[in-house]
Amino acid sequence: MIRSIAHQVPESITPSSSTINAKPYENITLDTLTGLPDRHILLQRLERHLAYSRHNSHTGVALIILDIDHFQFINNSFGIAIGDQLLAQVAVRLQESMRCSDYVVRLGGDEFAVVINSIQYTEDLLKIASRIHEVLMAPFDLDGRETFINASLGITSSHISLGNADDFFRDADIAMNYAKSLGRSCCVIFQPEMHSQVTQRLDLINSLKRALSNGEFFLEYQPIVSICEENLVGFETLIRWNHPDKGIISPSEFIPIAEEIGLINSIGQWVLEEACSQLKKWQLQFSCLADLTVSVNLSAKQFCNQNLLEQIKRALTESQLEARCLILEVTESILIENKADVISILENIRALGVQIAIDDFGTGYSSLGYLANFPFDIFKLDTSFTEDIDKNYRKFCLVKGILVMSQDLDTKVVIEGLECADQVAQFKALNCKYGQGYFFSKPLGTGKVENFIRSRLINFKSLPVSDLLFNQQSLGSYVDELVTKDQLLIQVEHLKLDLQALKQEKCDLELLLEMATDHADVVESELNKRIFDYKKSALDLKLTNIKLHELSYTDGLTKIPNRRYFDEYLLQVWQNAIENEQVISLILADVDHFKLFNDEYGHQLGDYCLLKVAQALSESTNNSVDLAARYGGEEFAIVLPGAAPEKAVKVASRIRSAVRALSIPHAPSPVSEHVTISLGIVSTVPSKFYLLNNFVNLADKALYSAKIRGRDCFDMLSC
Repeated sequence: MIRSIAHQVPESITPSSSTINAKPYENITLDTLTGLPDRHILLQRLERHLAYSRHNSHTGVALIILDIDHFQFINNSFGIAIGDQLLAQVAVRLQESMRCSDYVVRLGGDEFAVVINSIQYTEDLLKIASRIHEVLMAPFDLDGRETFINASLGITSSHISLGNADDFFRDADIAMNYAKSLGRSCCVIFQPEMHSQVTQRLDLINSLKRALSNGEFFLEYQPIVSICEENLVGFETLIRWNHPDKGIISPSEFIPIAEEIGLINSIGQWVLEEACSQLKKWQLQFSCLADLTVSVNLSAKQFCNQNLLEQIKRALTESQLEARCLILEVTESILIENKADVISILENIRALGVQIAIDDFGTGYSSLGYLANFPFDIFKLDTSFTEDIDKNYRKFCLVKGILVMSQDLDTKVVIEGLECADQVAQFKALNCKYGQGYFFSKPLGTGKVENFIRSRLINFKSLPVSDLLFNQQSLGSYVDELVTKDQLLIQVEHLKLDLQALKQEKCDLELLLEMATDHADVVESELNKRIFDYKKSALDLKLTNIKLHELSYTDGLTKIPNRRYFDEYLLQVWQNAIENEQVISLILADVDHFKLFNDEYGHQLGDYCLLKVAQALSESTNNSVDLAARYGGEEFAIVLPGAAPEKAVKVASRIRSAVRALSIPHAPSPVSEHVTISLGIVSTVPSKFYLLNNFVNLADKALYSAKIRGRDCFDMLSC
């Protein structure tokens, strides 16, 4: 039962529902199907209710707008007449469940409104909404058919919404649409920020409708390479939107809206034509790249577009690109729609000579049935398979099985999200041929792609590593890109073998020297040559080891010590502190809301942000024994040997101020308009009974505590 409300609205302001239904008022129009008042009279009465509420703050009025979920299914299944029966029965149930001071209105279609008078408490509104759900969940008898329905409810009240009747109605309607977006069959109470979100979304929709004609979209291309040789084999096309006011907007934000408002086909057609045209230009510019491919993503709505084949043909014809050089990427969700239609579309696309790739394989509805029934040429293994593959044996075995299966099916596999040498080494061991990710290259603009291609055409990677190392002056910083950690390890093994061979030759020559005294001069000359080669190989080995040592202990992005160096240094400092009974402090730091920064500005500016933060950390530690290191992702660690808690606090304060002084914009951050950092501090005089891991974990808890307190601050815990 709905709890009774003490303050009632006078009849002169709020006529009872029984009066409404008994006889129409003057200027009142009734809905012919349900006999309920319509939207026009609702707005008239809301103005009077709101005027009364403004002068009587102790009471209020509320409006509930409800929409029958999936009503169109009933109309389509049983016909409009049955749908009308349902609407009439819904109207009766709503009227019977309301108090006499409340009344029900039909807004049109499958939408109704309920005006609740003399309301004071939010919990009363929730109880009324619950009651409405209950009465609508009972089965309806529609010409002998037992039918069940649900409804989405949006609620507002004069305690929340301000303004006139139109604004009041708008706010309840916004809340109802929020309820539908949350999965339907629920109720949402309006909050003022919902209106601003709707307004922002409308502005974004209007901007999106102009973006294509204004030339605000542009494409970036992420290289796809052969993992073993690191040869360029193709690009994945990625669309970007450079909004004139908001800057770069993520595709994850505007693509769903484009699908919703029907722009995705025109945007997709532009991407397809632009990508094909650009690849053909590169093929003409670099004649040795005739086999280079370009991948274009298709959304589900693009895939179902009946003009898709014609769009593909036109893009290929106008660009004069060979069909085999175009790859269309589809997601697994497309495969669960209409199986026969999907297979037909895929076969028609492949008949053109275009290749089909399943994108993000393994994240959606993957099953052996799809692999057996749907024609495709490539599947791109999702980034979730690349993460911690070196630590997750089950994941390693699963990937191995997928690669074996792909060989039997004569399909290619592209590994996505490769970011470090360890991951690449794992997939090399698995004999995976193709990959993409930041380890090879970020997504690049057109001009940078051309530089990337030129650098690959120089083919430095075919040169011995030793030649690269001895030609650093002429090759410059490009050596760091060409000489990977794996190559250095391989070169070390080669040099060791060369060294063994030279030692053997030296022994042979020494024996020859003893036996061939008549040719002493010749033998001596040959021996000296071999010794020189031996010394040169030893020098090569030394330089390679130095280079390998630098790579293994330095973070490639920020140029400060990496996690490996941090772990070793902290252990050394910890052991010294135990022996000498000295204090040690540790600070863990985390860039606030860095994921929002990356989503807003892109990974390139994200990398720049991390580099500047790392420099600020290094400059804030002025002791030669202090160490600032990259802990992982956007986290950093600062080791302060011999630093008492007071000094650690001062260092943390300097770091916080230094990061704020960078003034790097961070518009989406709820903390500040600029990049900020949170820090956790811990200090102790360690003993052999206190574990180092506990010390680090306590610093992590202190960091978490700083985040809980609102970020852009530091917190300290004691051992």
